[in-house]
Amino acid sequence: KKKKIIFSGAKRTLYVKKGESEIETIKGDRDSIGGKQKGDAKTFSNYEIKIPDNERLVLYLTTDGFGDQPDCNRKKVGSRLLVSLFEEYSSLDGIAQRDKLEQFLNKYTIAVDEEGKEIREAQRDDITVLGIIL
Repeated sequence: KKKKIIFSGAKRTLYVKKGESEIETIKGDRDSIGGKQKGDAKTFSNYEIKIPDNERLVLYLTTDGFGDQPDCNRKKVGSRLLVSLFEEYSSLDGIAQRDKLEQFLNKYTIAVDEEGKEIREAQRDDITVLGIIL
């Protein structure tokens, strides 16, 4: 029997890296969980991801904090750059991926002013990246 994962997301995207293929993005539904609900209970879409037998599968789920983190010029990391980082780091083990993402954020948020003094853009939101390697 084939193994699979079922994903259902509320305003969050699941990033899926199978073997050497490009990262697939599975967008969650636009509805959120919680808050004041009006009317009927919400239903969310389910997405099936088949787990390959003989190749690596890496799943990434994040809060919006990483993509929304600005540099000193107020330019956000954004989802396109985040996906390229996942592409670049996905072959590494989990600890190495974490370290690389932290190093990237540290470099991304630092600039040097006219006086040669280092300035850092403050973290604006929670940043959570969940990576699962199968």
